[in-house]
Amino acid sequence: CCSIGDSTFLHTGLPGLLNAVYNKAKITVAILDNSTTAMTGHQPHPGTGVTASGDKTKSVSFEALARALGADFVETVDPYNVKATIETFKRARDYQGLSVVIVKRACVINERRAGIMRKPFMVNENCTGCRECVEFGCPAIEFDGDSARINSLCTGCGVCAQICPNDAIEVVK
Repeated sequence: CCSIGDSTFLHTGLPGLLNAVYNKAKITVAILDNSTTAMTGHQPHPGTGVTASGDKTKSVSFEALARALGADFVETVDPYNVKATIETFKRARDYQGLSVVIVKRACVINERRAGIMRKPFMVNENCTGCRECVEFGCPAIEFDGDSARINSLCTGCGVCAQICPNDAIEVVK
């Protein structure tokens, strides 16, 4: 499996995908589509539907591009849906040929700038200290004594609640 960002895919990844299809590579290409060029300042790119001057324009479809380059297995998944994401990557792994998984979710920085705020999560009394949430790697999850704690960096994605085996993570009420 290899991964590439949405902007990088449009700027340099297309020839690589074409060559992989042409050479019958059995790989999974994950396109991480956060709808921005985050690594250089959040500029729009041809997949965003907005020009550099802020005008609305036609948006390039990653699915259509991947299929046009010859990929037969192309699926898009929301990474905030952990179960569906895992199932999609398993199908992609088991596919007998080249597979493309487009992992699509807008950049949280751009969402916050647009005023989109999700409710944060908290750890409840069900926490057993198993550390599964900490191993996930979210910067908002810390360990405090014998249990986890979620700090102010929480963006409200809810992935931690989905992976907690003890139902110890819930939305702040």
